[in-house]
Amino acid sequence: MFFARILRGAGFEVNVLFGAENPGVEAWKRIPQAQFNLVVSPWVGIKNAEHLQKKYNQPYLHIPEIPVGEEATAKFIRQVVEYAGIDKAQSEQFIRQEADIYYYYLEHFSEFFAEYWYGMPSEFVVTADAAYKKGALFFEVATPSSETLVINRSHIGYRGALQFLERIYSASVGGR
Repeated sequence: MFFARILRGAGFEVNVLFGAENPGVEAWKRIPQAQFNLVVSPWVGIKNAEHLQKKYNQPYLHIPEIPVGEEATAKFIRQVVEYAGIDKAQSEQFIRQEADIYYYYLEHFSEFFAEYWYGMPSEFVVTADAAYKKGALFFEVATPSSETLVINRSHIGYRGALQFLERIYSASVGGR
């Protein structure tokens, strides 16, 4: 869902197989028509992509890093666009629009934070597995989370990075 929004914005037609945007069986029937498959994970999906490559002669692109924030997301988009060989005009326009929004919020938050940061924690622990530091603020970024219900939120991309910053700030001032 989060990747689909980014990829559509960059100019791709996306076939979503799981989640709220999945149209049902029709999406699964379209699998053989894919130009290529995209695996965005360091751990899962490679075997499925290899199977589809053998069965339908579909190449796949494996990007092992989850893009979070402006630089990583722009790099991700450009890498997929380059691999697909599609026109870069739409993707570059999308990158500029998303970056403008991202930096607007980041700049305004930075101004606020620079003024009111006194008394906030100076150490944070961010983990997707298990790592703890006594006295530091702790954030789980992977699901399942023991402290946060996540239904329709992600740290992926431009908007995900801003949501993550919101979580850090909220936890810093005592909220969850």
